[in-house]
Amino acid sequence: MIDTFIGFSKVEVEASIPERFEKIVNHYSDRQAVKGKNSILTYRELNQSVNQLAHAILDKRGRGEEPIILICDHDVAVIIGIMGILKTGKAYVSLNPDTPLTRLNYILKDLEAKLIITDKQNLTLVKQLAQHSVSIMNVDEMDQSYPQENLNIVIAPNSLCNIVYTSGSTGQPKGVMRDSRMILHRVYTDTNDLQIKASDRFTMLTSSAFTSSTSDIFNALLTGGTLCVGSILERGLNWLTQWLIDEKITILRLPVSLFQQWIETLTAKDQFPDLRYISPGGKFYKKDIEKIKRHISDRCYVVQKLASSETSLITRLVISSPTEIKGNNVPVGYAKEGKDVFLVDDSGKRLGFNQIGEITVKSRYISQGYWRNPELTNKKFLPTTDGSDERIYLTGDLGRMQPDGCLEWIQRKDFMLKIRGYRVEPSEIEGALLDIEGIRQAVVVGVSDLSGEIRLAAYIVPKQGFTPEIKLIRAALVEKLPSYMIPSKFVILETLPTTTNSKIDRSKLPPIDWSLPDVDNSFMPPRNSLETEILEIWESVLQLSRISINDNFIELGGSSIQAMQIVSRVLEKFYINLSPNLLLESATVAAMADKIIQYQIQLTSEIDIEKMLDEIEQLP
Repeated sequence: MIDTFIGFSKVEVEASIPERFEKIVNHYSDRQAVKGKNSILTYRELNQSVNQLAHAILDKRGRGEEPIILICDHDVAVIIGIMGILKTGKAYVSLNPDTPLTRLNYILKDLEAKLIITDKQNLTLVKQLAQHSVSIMNVDEMDQSYPQENLNIVIAPNSLCNIVYTSGSTGQPKGVMRDSRMILHRVYTDTNDLQIKASDRFTMLTSSAFTSSTSDIFNALLTGGTLCVGSILERGLNWLTQWLIDEKITILRLPVSLFQQWIETLTAKDQFPDLRYISPGGKFYKKDIEKIKRHISDRCYVVQKLASSETSLITRLVISSPTEIKGNNVPVGYAKEGKDVFLVDDSGKRLGFNQIGEITVKSRYISQGYWRNPELTNKKFLPTTDGSDERIYLTGDLGRMQPDGCLEWIQRKDFMLKIRGYRVEPSEIEGALLDIEGIRQAVVVGVSDLSGEIRLAAYIVPKQGFTPEIKLIRAALVEKLPSYMIPSKFVILETLPTTTNSKIDRSKLPPIDWSLPDVDNSFMPPRNSLETEILEIWESVLQLSRISINDNFIELGGSSIQAMQIVSRVLEKFYINLSPNLLLESATVAAMADKIIQYQIQLTSEIDIEKMLDEIEQLP
C-alpha cells in the first residue's frame, strides 16, 4: 500500500493542512513520520504530541488568527511546533536561533506576537528576546496532562498559516504572508507531478525559517512519507553522502550552492540507488547535471524550477536522461497548473516569445502580501481586471519565453541578488554599513569570484579623518545580519563613481581582486608541515593567496559552505575521526592545526594505555 500512488485531489487544496494531516495519520498511524538526531516519531506519536501542544496554545491564547513565533533547534521539536500552531488555526513564524539579535528584535517588534514557542536549547535566548507582554512555552517541558485528541477546528482556505521574513529593500526584513490554500496547492502540484508515495523519504536540510522548508515538511507529512531532519552545517558534506545512503532517501532538496559543493566531493563508489528526485534550490548548469548523473540511477530525475516566497512554485522542468539541454544554462521549465506565467515590459505590456521581460504570475495560489505593509503589497501585488480572486505578482526577475512555453530565467531586474540560494537585498546591507560610525557611503554588489560563484562585495567611502578597519566593520555587520549577507570583500574608496545625473554608477566600480585577503593582521607564515598542508587547503577553497596562519576565517570572507568544504578536505587529508563541529570552531589555520595535534596526542595516549593494559594482563 505504501508503494501505491494515491495522489492529492484538487478538492483538498480548499481544505486545511491539519485536516489533510489527520487523514494521513489515520491511514499511516504506525509509519515513521519524522526522524531527527536522536528520536523517531510515528504518525500517531507525532499527532499526539502536536495535539498536546495545540491544546496548550489554545489554553494560553484562545482561538483566533495571530502569529506565533517558533524558535527551536533544527530537529523534531520544530516539526511539532509548526504542526501544533497550525492545528489551532494560527500562523507560525519560524526564526533561526542563529539570527543576529538585532534582526530578531526587529521581527518580534514587527509581528507584535504574544507567544514564543521554543525548546530547552534556546530558552535562554528566548528569555532575552521576550518582553513582559510575551509568553514563552517550552516544548521540552510540556504539561503531559493536555489531551492528545484532535481539536477539530474549522480552518478556512484563505486563513494565514505562515509568515516568512525575507530581505527587504527598506533596509529591514519584510514578512511574506502565506495562506493554507497557497501551501496546499504546492503539495497538490508536487504530489501529482512527482508521484509522491508514502514510501518516499524526504530530507530537511535547511532551517524551517526559510521558505524552501515548507515543501520538505508538507510534501512528506501530507502524503505519509518520512521526513528525515539533518544538518550539513553540523556534520559536513562527507556525512551527507553516507546519510543519504543509510536513510534510503528518495527525494533530496538542498540549496544549489551546497549541491554544487557536494557533487565535487563524490567519488565513483558513491552511488544513490534509492534517489528518485534531486531538487537543487537555485540556478544550476548542464555540467552539474552531467556530474550527478554518474551517481544516480536512470529512474532518478533532476528538478529545475522557479519559485519564491511570494508565489511558491511557478515553473518546473523535470530532467531525465533523454532531456535535451541546449547550452550550459538550464531553463526553469513550464508553468504549473493554477499559475498563469507571462512576461511584461516596463510599461506593463505583455510580450511574446523570445522577448526579454519581467516574469509575472497571475494566480489565486500566491501570497496575500506583506505583513503590515499595505504600501509594498499594493505595489507588488496587482488586482485582476475580471474581478476574480486571482492576483498578479511582479517577480522582479527577467526571463524569456520559448515558443513551446519553456521559461528561461535571465537575471534580476533590480539589484536584488541570490547568494548561496538566499534572496538578498543589497540595500539592507548598505543600510547596516551606513549605521556604522565613520562610514559616509556604501554600495554592495554581487561579483563573480574565480569559480564563477556570485559573492558580495562592499565598496565603502569613510568620513573624513576616519580610518576604517575591515575587521571591526565585519564584526559590526555580524551583529545585525545573517552570515549569507556578510560581504566577502570590502573595498575602501575615496569616492564612489557616479553617472552624469549624479547617481552611483555601479558599472564603474573597480574590479575585485579575489586572490588577496581582506585582513588587517600582520603576515605569519606556517611554522611546520601540518600548518603548511592546512594552509594549502584554505587557499584552495577560499581562492586566496598569502593567508597568514592567524587570519580569521570569517575575516577572510569565508562562507559556511566553504567552511564545510575545508573541514571535509582536512578530515580526508589527515585520516582523522574528529567531529566536523570541532574543526568548524577553529577560526584560523593555527587553531585548526592545534586541534589536530591534540587529537593525535589523545589517540596516541589511548593506544599506549591499551598496549600497557595488554602487557599487564599477560604478566604471570
